Amino acid sequence: MRAYIFEEYGPPEVLRIKEIEKPIPKADEVLIKNFATSVCAADWRVRSLTVPKGFTPMFKAQFGYPKPKVQILGTELSGIVEEVGENVTKFKIGDRVFACSDMKFGCYAEYKTFNQDDLICILPDNLGFVEGGAMCFGAITALGYLRKTKIKEGQKILINGASGAVGTAAIQLAKYYGAHISAICSEKNANLVKSLGAHQVFDYESQKIEEIDDVFDIIMDNVGNFPFKNSQHFLKKNGYFLAVLTNLPQMLYSIYTNLTNSKKTITGSFAPKVEDLKFLADLAQNGHYRPVISQTYNFQEMIQAHHYLDSGHKIGNAVVKVFE
Repeated sequence: MRAYIFEEYGPPEVLRIKEIEKPIPKADEVLIKNFATSVCAADWRVRSLTVPKGFTPMFKAQFGYPKPKVQILGTELSGIVEEVGENVTKFKIGDRVFACSDMKFGCYAEYKTFNQDDLICILPDNLGFVEGGAMCFGAITALGYLRKTKIKEGQKILINGASGAVGTAAIQLAKYYGAHISAICSEKNANLVKSLGAHQVFDYESQKIEEIDDVFDIIMDNVGNFPFKNSQHFLKKNGYFLAVLTNLPQMLYSIYTNLTNSKKTITGSFAPKVEDLKFLADLAQNGHYRPVISQTYNFQEMIQAHHYLDSGHKIGNAVVKVFE
């Protein structure tokens, strides 16, 4: 089978197609024929060795240096179950599924095995494989952060970086929970975020965000350019600041503020669960959530997809079709 591998850190051109052995599922595993996978921020960070300030030593220890330990990127996929191991009871051959490998990666390949207890879920019948290939990364991140706030109906949330993979998912989830949503993005993406559920939009290119005349129960920063130090005066007492993208100094500062301030900062990552995928599938089935897809590529265009990722202006999700 074909897979994209990389054996050194660098630009998109370090990715190359290689013929590797097709995996055989073990007794508790399923083999998925991969129809679509996303290109996401995690893939970019690992491929390019782009690490937030202060995290480089930990990153190198986890992913390898000077050569990467992980050779096949890709955190999620959608496809069809092609084979099942003898002990598999949760899935059957022919099931349409989506799956998340998270930081184990490995989804830039034509076939991938998962344990039946891994992060796999039946794909809603109102979604195609392209949307299924982008179900997880942005939405699981947004869901993890929003659940930490115990977001309630009527609360006001400000989402910075509202047009990205996490932001577009966060808007839809916040709408589902009944929040009043304000979004920060460029003017060209204003109609998109409004269509997803944003009640008002601030254009960072023409407005001074520091002069927003409002206060919020929750602020979500998906970009890292609106840290707690600069935005806390927009936050209500006992409000939550969600630092989705942060560096080590900001993370350490958040520990101090959480001890001394009624306004709380939430940072870090969240381990996804199968129940999260099922929750998202139910939302999608009932029309409350749908991954935003801005670009699709065929498997031979993986490098072009990564150039789009590297541009820093990806809208929603970009998906690579592995089989068509």
